[in-house]
Amino acid sequence: MSAPADRAERPGAALVLAVVVAVVVGLSTLSLWRLTAASRRTSALDIGTTSATSLADSAIVRGFGYLDHDGWRVLTEPGAQLRAAVGSSPRGRWRTDVGRSSWGSLVVRGTSELRTGVPRAWARADHRALIPLVTPIPFPTAALIGARPWQLATGATASLAPTSASEARCRAGATVRIDTVRPLPVLSGLAHLPVVDPDTVRDTLIGAFRLQSGRIRRSLAARGMLVLDTDLFIRADLRLTGVLLTRGSVHSSGGRLDLIGAAVAGDSGGGYSVLGAGDRVRYDACAIRRALELITRLGPSADWNLLTLH
Repeated sequence: MSAPADRAERPGAALVLAVVVAVVVGLSTLSLWRLTAASRRTSALDIGTTSATSLADSAIVRGFGYLDHDGWRVLTEPGAQLRAAVGSSPRGRWRTDVGRSSWGSLVVRGTSELRTGVPRAWARADHRALIPLVTPIPFPTAALIGARPWQLATGATASLAPTSASEARCRAGATVRIDTVRPLPVLSGLAHLPVVDPDTVRDTLIGAFRLQSGRIRRSLAARGMLVLDTDLFIRADLRLTGVLLTRGSVHSSGGRLDLIGAAVAGDSGGGYSVLGAGDRVRYDACAIRRALELITRLGPSADWNLLTLH
């Protein structure tokens, strides 16, 4: 009596088995598809991140090339910045920026933004380099600096520039004074300066120069920096906006010194520097900054990276 029932149950059992097998195969296929899709997504994101990083590196290299040609010198104040290069492609875009973060440092920045192939996902890279600006001498914080105290004759004038927003920015928080005693630093970075004979100069000197002679016999006007390895004897009018730097001492010998900036003397001969009657020195931090820029060079850089994925 049970044989017909057994035969009736076999198709139902086979159907259940077939459904179970189909479900297992379907779930396995779905899981494999998901794993494959996740692997492809991960791979696409990795490739996108690597490509964005490489593009940002290329962008910052362009910035270094810009620095090699002294393009950074247009950044005359902290906070100044410029777009050095920019580019784009169907996949994304990149740019190179150069900025001055302080009086003593630059920041070169290479950024990129690329499509990864994953919907709504972009790979972004931000590569930055901090580059110190190296100056051979410390920033003068007094109108008159000597290894020995300066002597002021009757009628000589030493003063500070009036307080202003630009002057405060150029001082960068430094406390300034009329005069101070300080040993002359080692002047290792000034040997490359061009040498001029002050007796042959007809027009205003603009830049940083070494004086061939320590005697000013004819009137001389300059903007920038004048450097001398010996004593300086001023026998004719000397007008300078910037920095006067001598290893020896400054002597008023019938001429008149009119200086806006700072005078630094090493008094290497054991004497002392003198402002004569009618000589005038007025401390001006901005004039000093402009003069020191002429002898400022790039130092070694330090890099860092920022990577994002959105």
